[in-house]
Amino acid sequence: GIATFIFILVGVQNASMEKLLKEGEYSEKEKANNSLKGVVGLAYWGIIDTILIVWSYKADAFDISWVVFVIGGVLYPLVMYICDCISENRKRTN
Repeated sequence: GIATFIFILVGVQNASMEKLLKEGEYSEKEKANNSLKGVVGLAYWGIIDTILIVWSYKADAFDISWVVFVIGGVLYPLVMYICDCISENRKRTN
């Protein structure tokens, strides 16, 4: 319990400092990328959920369809990387 308290306390302080200093995900560059990432992420997980539900009910495959989330979780960083590349390319052309 004590370790969890310390972990949360330090994490909150670190996130607060990043926000105040505009570093990490709060930098101007990341703020511009976050709008694209938010839209793509929402659509991505919506599609993953739809695939899971359709596969589970149509094929009666509730025992194996959970693999969709594993595959989706593994591919998600790649999708976010592609979003970063698209944002960088847009900035270079403007």
